[in-house]
Amino acid sequence: MWNLVHTFCSMVAFEGSALPRAARLRSTHALVMSARRGVHLLVQFDGGSRGNPGPAGCGVVVLVESSKEVVQELSVWLKEPKTGNQAEYHAALIGVLAAVQLDKKLRVERVTLQGDSSLIIQQLLGNWAVRSPVLGKLHARVSAVLTRAFAGRYTLCHFLREHNGAADALANKAMDRRQSTVATNTRLLERLAVTFGRAVRASETPSESDPAPARLPPRAEGKRPAAAAAPELAREGVACAPAGTLTLSRIRKLLKAELQEECGLRGLSKEGTAEELRARLRPLVTKSA
Repeated sequence: MWNLVHTFCSMVAFEGSALPRAARLRSTHALVMSARRGVHLLVQFDGGSRGNPGPAGCGVVVLVESSKEVVQELSVWLKEPKTGNQAEYHAALIGVLAAVQLDKKLRVERVTLQGDSSLIIQQLLGNWAVRSPVLGKLHARVSAVLTRAFAGRYTLCHFLREHNGAADALANKAMDRRQSTVATNTRLLERLAVTFGRAVRASETPSESDPAPARLPPRAEGKRPAAAAAPELAREGVACAPAGTLTLSRIRKLLKAELQEECGLRGLSKEGTAEELRARLRPLVTKSA
């Protein structure tokens, strides 16, 4: 149905164009035949890691082979640190799953999976052995989805890195976003330590893959013990997280509790979001400074 609507709209656009009538008829005929045959998708993927293993990201670009029109672009950062090869496999999997979703909207005739990692392509082709257990699991997942969704309708193709610039840029964009998130979480942890006088250990991270700083500023230690802070937090309705289970959500709740306490001491309303509480306190802090 989508193909028919798209073809009709394209035909209307061609009829109103400045092309000669013969050219318009040839173009319209090509569109109709394309919709009838289905589309050939090019799925270009790239994955990267900064640290190997380290913060990792994936980039995927899906194009129509005949017109080179971009149908979808994906930039995805991976939650846990990955090696470069693991990120490449994840990018391939994301690309294949994107093609599966597009197959529900378009009549996909064929899929060509393109990547600049010869290791990944040769392993998926069965020419090279997969010796890593982790890569073996990812290899099995990509192969299973390809076989189940596009049996007899897919091709694997290795091409040079300079031809994969769009997917590479999306992977780097994801890694930049990932590193920015880690930096933000680290600052939250440091502020929490300063506020409540406790040294946050490396195991107390917002998520499994967001490393806390190895050392905290000297002022973070010795102000008041966590045990003293716990009853005050309980009165504010914030549960103290046990060691090793401090999450980003709980950190934000602890920081909001601090802002609410400060507003209460200054006779201000404690209702609202953390940003609203900060906005309420900002004029008073500026004035006192």
